[in-house]
Parts: sequence; C-alpha cells; structure tokens
Amino acid sequence: MKAYNTLIITDLAAFYKLKLFNKIACKKEILVIFIESYGRKRNEDFYSGERQFDYKTLDGSNIKKIREIISIIAKTKYENVIIGGWNSVLYWLVALMSKKKKNAVIVESSVLESKVEGSRALLKKLFLSRISKALVPGVSNEKLLCQLGFKGEIIKTHGVGLYNRNRRVPFRALHEDAKKFLYVGRLSIEKNLKSLITVFNDCPEWILEIVGFGPQEEQLKLMAKKNVIFRGAVKNTDLLEIYQKSDVFVLPSDREPWGLVVEEAINNGVPVALSSRVGAAEDWVGIHKCGLTFNPDDIDDIKHTLDVIANKEVNNDFRRRIQGVDFDYIEREQVDSFIF
Repeated sequence: MKAYNTLIITDLAAFYKLKLFNKIACKKEILVIFIESYGRKRNEDFYSGERQFDYKTLDGSNIKKIREIISIIAKTKYENVIIGGWNSVLYWLVALMSKKKKNAVIVESSVLESKVEGSRALLKKLFLSRISKALVPGVSNEKLLCQLGFKGEIIKTHGVGLYNRNRRVPFRALHEDAKKFLYVGRLSIEKNLKSLITVFNDCPEWILEIVGFGPQEEQLKLMAKKNVIFRGAVKNTDLLEIYQKSDVFVLPSDREPWGLVVEEAINNGVPVALSSRVGAAEDWVGIHKCGLTFNPDDIDDIKHTLDVIANKEVNNDFRRRIQGVDFDYIEREQVDSFIF
C-alpha cells in the first residue's frame, strides 16, 4: 500500500477545503478521508472542485464507516494524521488508534460559543489528551484551547480553507456615505438576521442585499421592507462582483466559530461590520483593523456601528487598510501550516 506523509480526516468536500488540500498535495503526499458524502443544502457549487490528491469518501452506516476507518488506520503507512475536529465518533476512533505523537486536530470552534467548563468541556479535554498538535484559524480558537488547558503545539492557520480569491484587491473609494450593505450566508436563526432587518426597516435610505437561502427565508421576507433585497443562491464564482459592488459587509451572527465570508469580503476590498461573536473578528477587526464589531443583542449598537462605518471617511480608511493586507502571504502561511 502507498505510504503517505499525512492522512487528513475531515467531514465534507467543501470547495474551500478542496482548494487547500490541492495546495498541500503539491508539497507532500496526502490521503484525505471524507467521512460524509453530503451535508445540509448549499449552493450547487459548494461541494464541487478539482481533487489533485488521493482521497476516499466513506458511505453507508456508521458501523460500516467505523470498519473502514479501522482498516485504513491499521493498513496505511503515514507519518501523521490531521483530524478535522472532535464532534464525530470517527474522529475519536482515529485519535485513539493512532499514536499521540502522530495526531493533530483542526479546531474551528472558538471560545465565543464553546463551553470551557462542565461535561462537554471535560470530553474535549479528554480528546485533546490524545493530540500533540492543534491547528487553529485565529485568536478566538487559540483562546479556546488555552482555556481547555491544551499543552501541545498550537499552529495558527490564518483561515479555514482557500476561497475564490482576488489576486489583486480592488480599491474603490467612496465619494459619499455608504448606502449598500451586504450579507452572505444561510438564512437561519443563529445568523440573527431578524435583528439586522429590524435596523434596516428603520433606515429606508440604506439598502441591504441578502445572498443565500435557508429555513428562515420566508419569515424574513415577510418582515422586511422594500430596501431589503433577497438575492437567493449565487454561485461562489459570481460572489466576487457582488462583494465589490457593496459598501459594507455585515455579519450579525449570534454564533459563528469563524466566518469564511468575512475573508471573502475583505479580499474584495469591502470593510466589515461584525457581531462580536464572530470568531474571525479578533483577527480581521482586532488585528488587521478592517472594520468594526457590535453587540448582536443590542439593536441600537448594531445601528450605531453601521452609522459609523457608513461614514465615507471612516469607510475609506478601512478600505486603505485592506490594501495593506498581504493575502498572498496569508495563503502561503495557511498551506505551510499543514506541512510538518
């Protein structure tokens, strides 16, 4: 059987993961095991993309998947294994079967939404006792590991995958205060879109475009006024133009461990207004200074924050800061973080 530098055990073949794995495969031999063949409904191109690496997708019952994982771990020669989380019995099985010194885990959960005390935290600590390295996208994810008492090596990946990136970030200065706001994502309760729409219902001079679909779609359409526009599903490759035509990107989530859409918006030159519960906020607002945060529970604070970032001087200052972000460096760092 072929020998590999790294086994990667992950859930679904999302486009941004496929792009990342393709880049990693240029630098070392990898075998990717997808433990799910399908997930919740997404855009038709969300789970599509070229695969320039060896892979296997597990199908069937959990018992069948357990048998396959046991066989793969027992029969495959590998130097290390990267486990895609701690929320599957298959992840636990790999962590227990493989030697601790070979085990790494990707932690996309953050301190903002994860419990660090009680029975769930105890289970996470138990899982981490089998791990030597942890890969985290940002600050809030690293803080979770620290609060869980993880003693292994923490590696910052600077993201959760490689999105459809602009190689040259466009600069578009505003000549008047911002009016076009954008949300991209699922229309579900944890995204806190009712609060955001409430703000826009009281601000008819502003326009909010909502890209995506989900279980709350009809409910949100019923409460929204004419200045809230629902675009539905949009191909990932077509999102770049939509981002670039917007003045501010807004993500009001009650729960968001990271937020790939934050990176996409900033890469297209757009300042962001983020809920303080968005995992990426500490990196992209706190460190890179590409926008502002607000309290998602406070309608007045959401409105005030959007007022501030809509100011053309403030907005253009953020746009200039975005020009200073080295996206090539961030991509290289993300790929290289998996080379060990």
